Amino acid sequence: MSVDPLVPLGPDARATVQGLDVPAAWVRESRDGGVSGVIGRVGVRNGVRRGTVLGRAHPGAAWLEWR
Repeated sequence: MSVDPLVPLGPDARATVQGLDVPAAWVRESRDGGVSGVIGRVGVRNGVRRGTVLGRAHPGAAWLEWR
């Protein structure tokens, strides 16, 4: 589990560092100058990688929003 920025940084961001897709609205808000990290969980079981976006958070922990 981690809180990571959208990548690539800047207006071309589409996914998390973990490679998880995020809601389009979050991408738009990021492009408009919003600062947030995506809370994600990634696990591997029996050789299968699975990931889930759980929410987002301010990088300095000022707020947390569950999905």
